[in-house]
Amino acid sequence: MKRWASNLFCLFSLLIFATSVALWVRSLMRSERVTWYIDRTDYSVRLPLTRYNIEAVSWADGRVAFFHASHEFAHWVQFPRGLSRESLAPGSGLYLGSVATNMRSIGFGPFIYFAGESSDNTASMTDTTVVLPLWLFLIFAVPPILWLRKRRKNRGRGFPIEAGESSQHPVVSSQ
Repeated sequence: MKRWASNLFCLFSLLIFATSVALWVRSLMRSERVTWYIDRTDYSVRLPLTRYNIEAVSWADGRVAFFHASHEFAHWVQFPRGLSRESLAPGSGLYLGSVATNMRSIGFGPFIYFAGESSDNTASMTDTTVVLPLWLFLIFAVPPILWLRKRRKNRGRGFPIEAGESSQHPVVSSQ
């Protein structure tokens, strides 16, 4: 791998690690959510279907949740657009409420996966949520540590020693 690619990978890994540690500490004091509402409605049709996606990331209690929803309505529905940030009470707000009726969930320790879908004559919705512990992102500290060790190894240890002329003594033979 080229040197610049390795350096870029280590920088990206360090950024993910620092962000996850900051979120981990912050999530113990408060819950927050960042949501992006995306309008996908085709307005060129006379009676358009209202289509939109919701992408959200929330963190609370040392965990992070990634949420994706895709909704489609046969009638006009007003919903917010763009980015939204919410600050919630500690310990709440990790899960974005699902309106789906057919829910599936898989959980193993702190790892949780929810998926749901619902449809009728006027609407269809799909929701997916993945919850991960923030300690999982500590693995991103490994590449910067290896990069630092490699850099220190190539540089050598201590100060370079240079022998000057005053420190050189002539060899005296004893007879």
